[in-house]
Amino acid sequence: MKRKRIGGASGTYWTREQTDALLKAARDHNERDYLLILMLLTHALRTSELVSLTPEDIRDGHLYVARLKGSARTVQPLTEEELESFYIVFGGVQPDGRLFPITRQQVWRIVQKHCLTAGIPLAAAHPHSAKHTTCRAVLAQTGSLEIVQRYAGHSSITSTAAYVKPTDAEASAAAADVLHW
Repeated sequence: MKRKRIGGASGTYWTREQTDALLKAARDHNERDYLLILMLLTHALRTSELVSLTPEDIRDGHLYVARLKGSARTVQPLTEEELESFYIVFGGVQPDGRLFPITRQQVWRIVQKHCLTAGIPLAAAHPHSAKHTTCRAVLAQTGSLEIVQRYAGHSSITSTAAYVKPTDAEASAAAADVLHW
């Protein structure tokens, strides 16, 4: 029997309020979950990219990401929040192996659990919403698809454009402004 897929829908992202509530819910649970979600958001990571990170991917205050799906490699600075959380999670000791030695499915469950606590609808309660959220926020701030493309590591601008399509709610709201029959 084929399973019905819930979540992962194109165009799902978190608002600023939802993102803040999600990070708070994760941090209230434990610092590792907070760091995991913070890194997904800050660096527009795919789940597979996150769980494959090792201490060697962090150098000189930067995160070196080997992007998947034919995307370009990126180098991005770590935020103060990430560095503080790293210290709490790893106790100032360089970890062995992967930073997050868990499966993609475990990341999914962690994100979904904290999304539900934060009041985020089930359709958006998945890790890839973090990438959508980051791409939309960077586009809103810069107005540049090229900057979003580079930051997310997309090899094609077509991939980037998929993240910035309006959602059903945005399209409905825009249409409501002009539909005064």
